[in-house]
Amino acid sequence: MSVIAKLKDLLSEALPPAAGPEGMNLPRPSGKYLRGGRGVTFAGWKPALREAQDDIGEAWDDAAARVNDLLHNSGWLAGALEQCVANTVGIGLQLKALPENETFGMTPAQASDWAKTVERRFELWARSAQECDIQGLRTFGQMQAAAFRSWLITGEILAELPWRKRPWNRYGTKVRLLPPHRLSRKTESMRRLINGVYTDADGMPVGYRAIRKDLFKHDVEYDVRARDAAGRPRVIHIFEGAPGTHRGISPMEAYIEMVAGYYDGSTLDVGINGRLAHLFPGQELKFHTSNHPSSDYAAFSMHLLRELARCLGLTYESATGDNVGATYSSLQAATTEIFAITKARRRNIMAPFCQPIYEAWLEEEIEAGTLPFPGGMDGFMANRTAACRAEWRGDPRPQADDLKKAKAHEVWKRLGVMSDAMICTDLGADVDDVYQQLAQEQALRAEYGLPEPQMMGAHGGGPAAADETSEEAEA
Repeated sequence: MSVIAKLKDLLSEALPPAAGPEGMNLPRPSGKYLRGGRGVTFAGWKPALREAQDDIGEAWDDAAARVNDLLHNSGWLAGALEQCVANTVGIGLQLKALPENETFGMTPAQASDWAKTVERRFELWARSAQECDIQGLRTFGQMQAAAFRSWLITGEILAELPWRKRPWNRYGTKVRLLPPHRLSRKTESMRRLINGVYTDADGMPVGYRAIRKDLFKHDVEYDVRARDAAGRPRVIHIFEGAPGTHRGISPMEAYIEMVAGYYDGSTLDVGINGRLAHLFPGQELKFHTSNHPSSDYAAFSMHLLRELARCLGLTYESATGDNVGATYSSLQAATTEIFAITKARRRNIMAPFCQPIYEAWLEEEIEAGTLPFPGGMDGFMANRTAACRAEWRGDPRPQADDLKKAKAHEVWKRLGVMSDAMICTDLGADVDDVYQQLAQEQALRAEYGLPEPQMMGAHGGGPAAADETSEEAEA
């Protein structure tokens, strides 16, 4: 044995590995995440890593039923939900047609006139419950509100686009709203059926397995294709979820599941020897008799309501109507942050619901020949995406002080970094509509001999601007 080998043996016998100052063995250094699974927290925390769709499939019925039950029994929750619907949908998102005219050969002026005609005719269809709703009960705006309410409760919007032209109808395009629980939750891997949704090899939905009641009120399953042979959508199914999911789940269930999951392992049991309750962070357990109200009840109630408002995408003041202690700055900051959620829901939830309905209606108009389009129906089918380009606009962001907002617009306009179109968009209006209305009012004032209003601004024609103009002329 070499000298180096003998020295290694002597050192290993003299110093045990990782020996501490008191002879205790210390853990070896490690670079593992989550402390290698050791400790009180990580040793007992072993969640299963599964596909998100598997979790949704198991929890969907219970989640939807629980949220629906809460709405029936909680006035706060029901009122906050209605406020959320009002903020996001209001009286209905309005169509702003934005056809990509260069693709199908229209000049900008022709495309603008065509878009205005489309918007006016679509509004006539949308305002009539007999035209847009196959049941003849709701206008398009009311259907939007019902659809968004369904998404808040179940995490999904389900609708059909049937064709039904009655003698008193001009259009055959109709919408039928359906409760999402009418979509089957069955899975058949060999047929690519995932929780009631048929997919192709790429995972694209191509059909659905639905449930309907027969004459004896029994559930009967049937299959329906997602689109017809021409590509016209037959079923609208809207949800948000992780990659790989084909069904949604209520956004309101997140807080309920979080609290319930925490208390599953923290049961309060005052049996023979008693047990210690580890409460959810931020909560405190106290016992009071019925004639001893807690002085902390108001703060505790506000804490719960703030969590509820956050889950629904509302400010506390909007959800409860309580503006005590709120200032202009705090309301402005809170509204700005929450309104980003409102805009995202309009774009990601409501626009995908409205857009296929608009496309089906527009296809019918062009096919009937009542709305001119370059190349007729063939031209439309070849340029469908460009012709159907649109935005869906809702109410503007709420303001705590309209005067301060107007002054801010005036400053940005003077600096040359904000246009009339941007200001109109910020106010929830369309600049074309505003200009058209101003021109009509100007013509009416001239007809009746009324003076022009004094316009404020850098070049508005008011008294200050007139004085500046006269001084320039004299110079």
